[in-house]
Amino acid sequence: MFVLFLIAVGFTESNHINCPFKIMGTRKNCFREEKFKKLLDSRPKYRNTRPNILINENTTILELESLEKCCYESVCLNDCGYDGDYLANSYYGRDMPKNLKGLTVEYYSFFKTFKMSEIDQLLDGTAESHILENWRVKLFELSNYRGRIRRRQRLEEGNSNKNTFDGELKIKIKVLEATNIIALNSEDLTIRNVTIDINKLEYLHIHKNYIEIFLMEELLKNSEFEIILQYSGNIRNDSRGFYNTSYFDENNELKIALATQMEPNSARLVVPCFDEPIYKAIWKLTIIHSNETKAFSNAELEDQEDDDGSSGQIVSKFQDSPKMSSYLLAFVISDFACISKNTTKNAIKIRVCSKPEEKDNLNLALDTAIKILDTFETTFGVPYPLGKLDMIEVKEFRSGAMENWGLIIYKEGKLSYNEEMDSLEDKRMIQTVIAHEIAHQQFSMIPAFSAQNFSQHRGLAAEAEDCAASRKLAVYTRAERSKKWFGNLVTMKNWSQLWLNEGFATLYQLYGADIANSGAYKWDTQFLLNSQKSAFDFEFESLRKPEKYKNHPMTFELEENDNIRDFFDRITYRKAGSILFMIRKVIGTSVFDKAIRSYLNSSKFENVDEDILFKHFQDAYDTEIPGKSWDLAAFAKSWTENVMFPVVRVEEFNETHLEIKQMNMIYDKKMKNKLLASMTNQSWEIPIFYRRDQEENVEFLWLKKNPIIINASQIILNIDSDCYYRVDYNESIWNLISEQLNEDETVYSVKTRFRLVEDAMFFKKHLEIDDYLKNEKEKLPILAYLKKNEKNWKVFDKHRKFRKGWQFIEDNYNKENDKIDQVETTYQIIEIECRFKNCLPDAQKYIDQMKKCAGNVQISKCSKVPGQFRRLVYCIGKAYDEEFRNLVEEWKKVERRASEIRYFNAIKNCQPKTEKSRNFVEKSDFDSENEEIF
Repeated sequence: MFVLFLIAVGFTESNHINCPFKIMGTRKNCFREEKFKKLLDSRPKYRNTRPNILINENTTILELESLEKCCYESVCLNDCGYDGDYLANSYYGRDMPKNLKGLTVEYYSFFKTFKMSEIDQLLDGTAESHILENWRVKLFELSNYRGRIRRRQRLEEGNSNKNTFDGELKIKIKVLEATNIIALNSEDLTIRNVTIDINKLEYLHIHKNYIEIFLMEELLKNSEFEIILQYSGNIRNDSRGFYNTSYFDENNELKIALATQMEPNSARLVVPCFDEPIYKAIWKLTIIHSNETKAFSNAELEDQEDDDGSSGQIVSKFQDSPKMSSYLLAFVISDFACISKNTTKNAIKIRVCSKPEEKDNLNLALDTAIKILDTFETTFGVPYPLGKLDMIEVKEFRSGAMENWGLIIYKEGKLSYNEEMDSLEDKRMIQTVIAHEIAHQQFSMIPAFSAQNFSQHRGLAAEAEDCAASRKLAVYTRAERSKKWFGNLVTMKNWSQLWLNEGFATLYQLYGADIANSGAYKWDTQFLLNSQKSAFDFEFESLRKPEKYKNHPMTFELEENDNIRDFFDRITYRKAGSILFMIRKVIGTSVFDKAIRSYLNSSKFENVDEDILFKHFQDAYDTEIPGKSWDLAAFAKSWTENVMFPVVRVEEFNETHLEIKQMNMIYDKKMKNKLLASMTNQSWEIPIFYRRDQEENVEFLWLKKNPIIINASQIILNIDSDCYYRVDYNESIWNLISEQLNEDETVYSVKTRFRLVEDAMFFKKHLEIDDYLKNEKEKLPILAYLKKNEKNWKVFDKHRKFRKGWQFIEDNYNKENDKIDQVETTYQIIEIECRFKNCLPDAQKYIDQMKKCAGNVQISKCSKVPGQFRRLVYCIGKAYDEEFRNLVEEWKKVERRASEIRYFNAIKNCQPKTEKSRNFVEKSDFDSENEEIF
């Protein structure tokens, strides 16, 4: 078993229990300490003197401020005045330091919205880290971390230490406000020794998620110090923090490697640190490991030497990392095989690594990364700040990939591609994930929990006139004592604006994949199908099944029991990408690109929020288009702060005019029907790109809360589907649209036809466009139709362009030619078709080929069935052929290729077509598997 070792010096740990407060001040006889303790112990029970008002765990100090006095058991705790010297907090009778008194005053109004239940958490040390972060941000500024990591030789079985590691960390810190307390995030770590270079340690207080280090003397403002910690922790098996990952080699021998996953808040499982991304610092690591393995980290390898203290070990010293947040820290120790090449533009070394068996399948990933990195440097106008980029895939990984600066870690199968065994869908997925992660290397967000909740309450409190407020302030004081481009270069201030990280990466991921394929992916049209449509579907499903799909604004507010991982969803990724796509359309591509370059260059290594981004958009727009200034932030925030999407309704106003208005979407569960309601508590600033009557030119107007009247008898809104809203026309206008599509669909662009098909089906007007679709020649409207209306696949049964058949796919799916688009569309239609008819005759020859492979061999090494429809063949064979079904179970036991295992998992529900169950090929699991995995 591998062990991590970080050398340290220090001191013996002392554990101290929580102690009651001693409240003192200008009116010291206000109440006695024992009465205060009794009050704390009976929090939910005490009442104020006003009848029928119960103060409970949901009461806030803001609500209590109106009370003139508080009573408990007839002992009135009134007339408790407050000034800047009033409060003092005590451990074992020791008065609170003066500097904490001042901070208590400063943060009083900041804390006024806390609930009693949150105060309870602060008292017993179980508070979430946002409390700690908002305290520390005023006290400290980080300089750097220095860690020394030792991977011990494997220990004998039965050794109780085989799943633990030891470590040392040195942290250089600047003091912004005088204090005698240092609070570090630490979870499941045993702190063994602590030293401070300029002060003496008084004692250590251990909490669940953090530790408090109390010093004998104050650290003076603007002073700098170094803290050194020696500790131990667990090598985990849950893909969090520092954990084991494994694979079987070609001899079927189990191999163990070590990897890390710190996002969102697991760095504290590995190192005691300031584990909130608002704390950026330089990291420098030294890793001691077996000479049979390689060590990887964020920065480049600086030096390597034999370890004098242990034979067979080497010391790998890494250069300084960029200034970065703790969630981007990463290292891997393994015997993986790598291939490498330098980028064309700036000679950045790209290295792609996997288990040795997959080494020959890494070329696609390497070539893709080189093309994308070169292009992104030009597009964003900011050079990639490191001299290398490592990309490594590991078997055990919680998500699809993680954008650690300089060391991107992927789930196995997200880098390796074999053109004979894998499909075009696999290829696109790999290139899209790589583009997403490389985009993150520039754009970053910095999660500081619930800053949105607190930032509006940071004002200075002048006074507090009731005991409850005084108590709240006392509790707060103790609580605070106890406590690559789009992704890494520019970092957001808090999790509540996570969309700034993931939205940009989503916007550029298909663009990057398109770059890697010389424009064959048509990224802007593919974006409509993969991101915009997906976001629309998710939001509507959240109305139908709110218990399953949790909707929220793009800029959200974290509640007490929320898990930040729950917000890595289609809103944060795909809706956010769609809103950025819309902004890009509204202000123009050149203005958008100029704003992004300015945003990145002016905010390097800094923390930003959406207001800063919107200001860069505004400035670029005002510069490029003078005289047409408008409030861009108000427009953008109507989309980031509202839930759902608007529906724009078009109706006849009179014979010559139409009325356009925005409406809310409501779903009637009993009627299983969509309903539109007039705007109530939210409205959007909606950009309307439209064509009226038979005119070819596209016009523009703003639709705000009030309806507008336009002179036209027929109109098409949301031209090219660039904007994030649906359009519903009245019946007569839908009929006119249908007539035009049947007469000549090319009057409307492909993307406009996609939007018309999407909205027609959403509002159950699809029967009016079925005839037109039989003659549609482009895949975008066809796939939009089929993905919503699969049972009508026969509409395309005789469509020649997309009915090329299985042999056409086999002949062309792995060829670099202009038929790739037809191959993909043909396969998607065949897959849908096979859910409603018996496709066994088409698949039989491939099933027979697979059956020639014995059950005790890896099917990926034996079968030559084309990768494009291997999954479909597995499904059909499993449904109809008992011998094949048994072979699948045998193949599953020995298969090691990630894509093949993914195919096996995707066919678990395949069953024969019957009269009662028409659907025998289950829908692909791939969309959900690849959902928000980055």
